[in-house]
Amino acid sequence: MPPRFDVWDTPDAAQVDEESVSRHLDAPLYEGKGYAYYESPYSQWWDKALEKWNRKKSACKVYSRADYVMRPPPMEEKKSGDEKLQHFEELLENGFGVERHMFQREFHKRALAILAHLIVGQEDWSYIGPSIIKERGWEDLVTSLVLLVMAFRRVGKTMSCALLSAGLMIEVPDVVIASFSTGIRISNMFGAAVYKLLCIAGYSDRIVKYTEEALILAGDTSFLDERVLLMYPSDSDIYILFEIQ
Repeated sequence: MPPRFDVWDTPDAAQVDEESVSRHLDAPLYEGKGYAYYESPYSQWWDKALEKWNRKKSACKVYSRADYVMRPPPMEEKKSGDEKLQHFEELLENGFGVERHMFQREFHKRALAILAHLIVGQEDWSYIGPSIIKERGWEDLVTSLVLLVMAFRRVGKTMSCALLSAGLMIEVPDVVIASFSTGIRISNMFGAAVYKLLCIAGYSDRIVKYTEEALILAGDTSFLDERVLLMYPSDSDIYILFEIQ
């Protein structure tokens, strides 16, 4: 990705040529790589930078009391449920800078089937939900709203859940996520992973609060929209109760 230089010194993405791309990357063009290899990430960075600037400019504008009540400032354009689901998948694949391995991809595939109705939204899900289930072959995966996963140590469970949590906080308005870990160390690692993923995805300016117990992200649907992650450390011992009749 290009370095973070001032937005006003940045040329229009439509006018970028090979020389300017090479200059902003601060390196010569790689042999065998075409111009499109550089244009795509540069354009994506430019879109995010411009979106961030517009969001800050809108937040800093001063409104009179009457204008604020009668003509409130516009929020970001509302995305359709299908667009939100597509953006969620794009975040998992490329938006967080994490290359997922086989276990994580399979876990996310099954989790997405369970969480799709939350990401799409109840209103849109009532219309497009059945077609999404049929198109993706989720008939056997949406029979329950609970997903139980067992895996060995060191296979990426914490990062898998962190990726899901970060994606949900970005896409689902007013979501509240509760995380129960086996100890304080794992709970802190999980919170730090979600915080880092949100920063990598370009949402650091929307983080309202980050402590060992909670992470709050400001939403984009209204001024009251807050997405909350609560982290609860627990005892690592597991007790199984048997009932004999």
